[in-house]
Amino acid sequence: MSNYDEMHDGIPIGSSDSFAKKIAGTSFTPIGANTSLLNTSSSATTVSVLDQGICSNTAKAFNYLCRLGELKCWALEFIDDASFTIKNGTEFERCLCNGVLLAKVGHMIAPDKVSLASIYDKEQEAFNKCGLNFKHLDNICFWKDALTSIGFPNSLVPDNCDIYGGKNVNTVLSLYVLAIYLYKLGLGPEIKDKTGVVELVGESDSELSEMVKKLHPFKIPSFADIGNFLQNQLSPGTLKVMAEKEGTYVSPTRVLAKKQDKLMELIEEQMTERKDMLISLVQLGKVSGVGVNECLYHVYEDIIYKEVACSDFCCTQPWILSCIEKGNACGDICLAGLEGSVNDVYLALWCEKLEFRPFLRQQNKSLYFCAINNKLLTNKCILNPIEIFELILNMNKYSKDSIKSSKYVRKWIFDYSKNWSTL
Repeated sequence: MSNYDEMHDGIPIGSSDSFAKKIAGTSFTPIGANTSLLNTSSSATTVSVLDQGICSNTAKAFNYLCRLGELKCWALEFIDDASFTIKNGTEFERCLCNGVLLAKVGHMIAPDKVSLASIYDKEQEAFNKCGLNFKHLDNICFWKDALTSIGFPNSLVPDNCDIYGGKNVNTVLSLYVLAIYLYKLGLGPEIKDKTGVVELVGESDSELSEMVKKLHPFKIPSFADIGNFLQNQLSPGTLKVMAEKEGTYVSPTRVLAKKQDKLMELIEEQMTERKDMLISLVQLGKVSGVGVNECLYHVYEDIIYKEVACSDFCCTQPWILSCIEKGNACGDICLAGLEGSVNDVYLALWCEKLEFRPFLRQQNKSLYFCAINNKLLTNKCILNPIEIFELILNMNKYSKDSIKSSKYVRKWIFDYSKNWSTL
């Protein structure tokens, strides 16, 4: 064995891989006996895995699985995507080759470089069904573009083919370095120590044995030394920035929550003093992903104050957003009543937010359309939920008398034709 193979870890024996040379660290440091509990997801019990006389290969595999668990938790915290779930570290490692998780990390690092819309197979449906697709390579490229934008050393990033080909040890090492790099720059969360904790699915012994075989040709570095290794790769200017920014990361979710809390305080104050809330509602809608239309403001306001009068006042963000969505639904109904068809109006009335469904009768949808259209042309303003609900109830009464309902429709047709002829 060459001196290089003796001194450098993280590469197959005899390999000259340039990435692995860069990630080279000290020899593996075994895990202590006090951290030798294996926690499995399929059992509430713990199994002792590392005894004092355990072989280094098993210790190496166990340590690697611990680091995978750390990376999994770090990545999920960083991307903050509830729809993206990973059961354990081995599943985390398996999905690295499709680049989906990497691209989502890239989006969090540089959203201007990596948009969520550009990520291929975001839910990994194609990957789980048919395996890798060459389009998955685009995801890997997106991730690397994001790393370049923040000055992450290119020499520490594996080749596209290595990632796509499932050479996961190199990818895991690179991600671990990246996690520390981002934390020190105040751009990402801290990677939490999970030494001695491994999440496994199924038979723990067999899964650990498979990992032992997989890692046999590799010398895994001491992950604890990666911070020092990274420090030696960076310029004095970058190290100075790290000294100022380390630990200052605040997740976008927390930033958003603080902004929403401040807006809610302002809205509550404006409601108490009966001040105009439009700007505050627009800002709250923007940060919460709910559209606010200026022309519907009087409807929003009407809904908010009427609901406050009918119940114990409790100004919460979900409640305000619910009022906005009800106002938007009223706008959709009125737009359908002016420019849509009978079916468009009925579909708009079916909106869950307005809770009209139990009172709607499909056979009366023509009456609903006529009543809403007539009311809009008469009042020349957007109807609020109470006004729309009253029309629904009235039309339901009309429908019980076929003569009355027929007269109503004929009168509406006459008025409608008369109104349009004067335009």
